Amino acid sequence: MPLSRDGATGLKNEETLMRLTEDGQTAARDALREIELTQERSRAYSFYRASAPIVMIWGVVWLVCNIVSHVDDGWGSMAWTVGILVGVIASIFFGWRQRDRRPSLTGRETPGWRMIVLGIVFACVLIAGISGIAMIGGLNQLQLNAIISLIVAISYITAGLQSGWRMSALGLVVGAAAIIGWVALRDIYELWMGLFAGGALLLGGYWMSRS
Repeated sequence: MPLSRDGATGLKNEETLMRLTEDGQTAARDALREIELTQERSRAYSFYRASAPIVMIWGVVWLVCNIVSHVDDGWGSMAWTVGILVGVIASIFFGWRQRDRRPSLTGRETPGWRMIVLGIVFACVLIAGISGIAMIGGLNQLQLNAIISLIVAISYITAGLQSGWRMSALGLVVGAAAIIGWVALRDIYELWMGLFAGGALLLGGYWMSRS
């Protein structure tokens, strides 16, 4: 039986309401997705800005200590001892300066505390790597440098997987520099790592500070 005019109008209104409801749900999902993406970008940028001075400090350590090691092996060992100590202290200091920053939009820990943890973890990785290699023995200074460089590269890549792709990119650059230097530039390996890897960390830190 054909619908009356009122019935047809009511059915049309109901269909219109259903379409509006579906459109509203889609718009709400899109809005929530956009908010989540914005929060992720905000956390990543906060991490980059907080990480930048620490990355640049380690870039200076890498630059100076590798060049000193290239010039004189004896002074190089002393330079690395002092450089690692300075890097660890600077990492914790800059992380501590960030302690009063507000939490992220999701209520996670502040970038400052993450920087403290990152500095401590970085130090532990270096100490564990050096201790393990020392226990193995039979490695010369270049081999030790190459292995520790790869350990550092993996640490940066891992940190970037958790907090932002730019940190992973720096890790990949350092790792690639270590491999290329070992394969093709072993005679000037330390000079290469100082200028290229150390320079990459300095530029990378500046890059992150501008995010």
